[in-house]
Amino acid sequence: MDKNDIIFKIITYAADASDNAKAAIEEAKKFNFEKADELIEKANESYLVSHDEQSKLITLEGNGQKNDLNVLLIHALDHLTMSNIRIENAKNLIELYKEVNKLKNN
Repeated sequence: MDKNDIIFKIITYAADASDNAKAAIEEAKKFNFEKADELIEKANESYLVSHDEQSKLITLEGNGQKNDLNVLLIHALDHLTMSNIRIENAKNLIELYKEVNKLKNN
């Protein structure tokens, strides 16, 4: 198992998760909650794949294969962390937009 392949998968899926979370916020701003919820689900799915790839690196290290700390790995883990934060913020913003929409329609 090539560690760089794992690192690039972390980056790719975390970026996809982040992009979908951002798009979900934009849909919520338009009160298009069905699409926002769909995008958040896609973001969660991508995040989980990225997280699973990170777990592979942890498992490799646990099995004695040292992971050299390099800029690419740091970049990947930064993407993973930031995508998690963006998803959580997006979920909160979507709920706020749903409340705003309820108040607007009353």
